[in-house]
Amino acid sequence: MTQLERTIPRYELGRYDQVILPDGLAYTCPRSLPDHYVLVQVGSNLAQEITFAEFEAFRRSPKFQHNRDYYSLGHVEARARSGVASVLDLPRDELAVVLFREACVEELIDLRADGQTTIDDAAIQKVLGEIERRVTARGLSEHIVVVEDRRGEALERKVEKRRRYVTTTLTFRFPKARTLREWYRIYHTCGCLAYALRDRLRHCGNRVPRKNPDVLALMHDHVHGYMSETRPTQKACYKAFCRALEKSGFKPRVGEDPEAYRVSFTTFSAAVRALPKFEVCVARRGLPFALRRFKAVTQTFGAHRIGELVQMDEWQVSLMSLCVRSGAWKLMSLAERKLVRRERRWLAVVLDIASRCILAMRLSRTVTAESNLLTLRMMLNDKTAVAQAAGCRTPWDYTAHPLTLRNDTGPAYVSDRFKLATADLRILNVSPPAGMPELRPHIERLFGAIRTGLMGYFTGQTFANVTDKGDYDAEARASLTLDQLCDLLVLWFVDIYHNIPHENLGGKTPRQRWTELEALYKRGPVPPGPHDQRAIFGITVRRTLNNRGIRVMGLYYLSPALVRHFRDHEEVELDVRIDQDDLGWISVRIGTDWHHAKCRTPGFDGVSAIAWQRSVKQARIDAGPGQHEARAIAEEALDRIRSIANEAHAQAALTGIVLDPKRVERIERGTIRTLEILDDEHGAPTDLEDLARGIPVTGPAEPPTNAMPVQYERPSPPEVTNEDDQGLWQVRRPT
Repeated sequence: MTQLERTIPRYELGRYDQVILPDGLAYTCPRSLPDHYVLVQVGSNLAQEITFAEFEAFRRSPKFQHNRDYYSLGHVEARARSGVASVLDLPRDELAVVLFREACVEELIDLRADGQTTIDDAAIQKVLGEIERRVTARGLSEHIVVVEDRRGEALERKVEKRRRYVTTTLTFRFPKARTLREWYRIYHTCGCLAYALRDRLRHCGNRVPRKNPDVLALMHDHVHGYMSETRPTQKACYKAFCRALEKSGFKPRVGEDPEAYRVSFTTFSAAVRALPKFEVCVARRGLPFALRRFKAVTQTFGAHRIGELVQMDEWQVSLMSLCVRSGAWKLMSLAERKLVRRERRWLAVVLDIASRCILAMRLSRTVTAESNLLTLRMMLNDKTAVAQAAGCRTPWDYTAHPLTLRNDTGPAYVSDRFKLATADLRILNVSPPAGMPELRPHIERLFGAIRTGLMGYFTGQTFANVTDKGDYDAEARASLTLDQLCDLLVLWFVDIYHNIPHENLGGKTPRQRWTELEALYKRGPVPPGPHDQRAIFGITVRRTLNNRGIRVMGLYYLSPALVRHFRDHEEVELDVRIDQDDLGWISVRIGTDWHHAKCRTPGFDGVSAIAWQRSVKQARIDAGPGQHEARAIAEEALDRIRSIANEAHAQAALTGIVLDPKRVERIERGTIRTLEILDDEHGAPTDLEDLARGIPVTGPAEPPTNAMPVQYERPSPPEVTNEDDQGLWQVRRPT
């Protein structure tokens, strides 16, 4: 079966036709060849050949235009007489007049063709009645009716055109023979174009300035006084002008019109309104405000795949929250509750543009590079556990490794720490110029939806600005604790926002759009694993390697590479990278390579450093004072610590403390320094898969546990200083 060939059309182009190609230039076509058009550029003698196929391709472009007989003498005269290039450019009232005149001329042409009249005033006068009858009987009979205008005994015929659904009525008087003959001449001279019959009433009126030039100059000086940063009113400027006019001494001379020296407020206000709006806004409100108000948003965001483009930004929540946990709030008295600090938190959000789904969110006291990195990391992982902890019925399983990240130019985003993390993730980080929120319109609109859709239900709002707030005491009316605010935000995002039809998604919900895109396109790069995330987002500290391993946060970590390095170099300081959200593993740099080591105490996978710190504090309190030697925490105590840590993990993911090397040292020195957790098992981790993203792992895989037992020949002394008022207390896991 052969494919049918497509027929290429050939058009008849006149020598006076105007052809505008997609390049924006105007051409004429003086001749056509068997396979080509010869086009000549207007205003020059440059000619070129265009095949029929190329012309057809140009014709399908939205920039292509073709105007027949545009350069003919009749069309040029018609445009000169009427001031328009098409009958559709006429005002509605004038359009009705032009169509009525064209109907009269066309009926005269038909009568002349039938031999009933000639172009002579006496002959036309004889057929005026027939022309009137035919015009009235045209297809516009629903709109045109005949009315009588009585002047004594004579009857004059008029045609009245009534618009549908409009109360205004247009009345047209039938022309005399001389007028109709003039219409006929204009109609034929101008190429039989109806808009050539337009009258010249638009040029009527006295256009000569009637005010004294000195008075006008003084008026314009005060008109420009309206463009001031003090923002005077028009009335104030007009009063100042009147006072200046009285002091100027301008008076009419003999024979002059006194009105030439008087300016009404209407005239003054019209001159003010005629000023360029942008310049007025710049003068009265400043350039940044004027740019935001008058700048046209023309850039589009063509994201069609999940993770193709994400936007990240922060917003200071317009709601005062109580800085206390929900459980402690219930146990406080009224006096104690009044002493609780009230503050506003910053909400960081990552939004996928293609699906409008929320990939991550985090509340923080201040905006820092570390808090933004934790938000960025949350985007890479499943957050269903966080949604379940908040009571959501919809899973929060949206994860993405984006190709492009668009954020603002705040200090947290331009820091080296954030730039290096996005570089390790191989994400193109785009920071639009400052003061241009229109380049991040989707997430800016999301913050407005949060303020109106969620925050409006609770007291303690700070509202959009000081004017809206008024005398409202937001701090005294704070009604939500920090935990409740986190749960409400997660609940609103996951169960409400993701399940409401979105206007820009064609009426689909963000979750429906996500599911649809999942079936159409591949999601993109695979999100980095736990070891890669620790390498990218981890905290680097220096610790000493001894025969037990490396001690961090009271826990010991060991690997075959560390054992070999200890045998070769004994006790040395090494760079250690820890993950504040997972104490189960650490990364250690030996030479130029990074190796990961597993915690000797099982069960710490997924336990955050903050949850571990709180658990140790609670264990110290439960143990009681003065019993340091007897503080043996058994299996039940460790299980309880881990359960407490797991319960706090969901909240820590949203509003937990952001760690850095100095904070890690303070936690160890203040809480965990005198704690050691020993284990009778001497096994080492067997999972030594390579770390990616710039931290390679070298060396052989771990041998079996019984092939290389770990020897504890010289136990290193615990790190106890004079500042420790308590002795070392150890926790030995029973086997």
